[in-house]
Amino acid sequence: MRVLRPVLLLAVLCGLAAATHSQGPRGGNRLSWGRGFPSPLDGGVAVVVTGAPGNGWDFTDLTVRVIDDATNKTLAEDNHPSPAAIVMKDYAGLGGGLTVRVTAMATFQKGADFDFLDLETTVTTK
Repeated sequence: MRVLRPVLLLAVLCGLAAATHSQGPRGGNRLSWGRGFPSPLDGGVAVVVTGAPGNGWDFTDLTVRVIDDATNKTLAEDNHPSPAAIVMKDYAGLGGGLTVRVTAMATFQKGADFDFLDLETTVTTK
């Protein structure tokens, strides 16, 4: 029995790890920054986000936020219901030499199922 317990525990843990690993991105939905974005602007940041729903899924919502990295204060926020595959936006008037976090939060839906994907990066404005 002493030998059986560790072997059984190892088998259960390996099974859980294999199940978790095999799931991959739910529904094949993808969210990414456009190549070279977000990029610094004079006193702001340019953002391009691409979203691609998997088979049978809809890209239902995208929220982009620009957050002051030092104070954690949201400087700008845009919500895009039923967004296009590519969303572009320039956030101006933030100030020069400011380090900001840019986040993108997407919702994909297939019937009653939801998939939430997030991106985050840091940019210093010019």
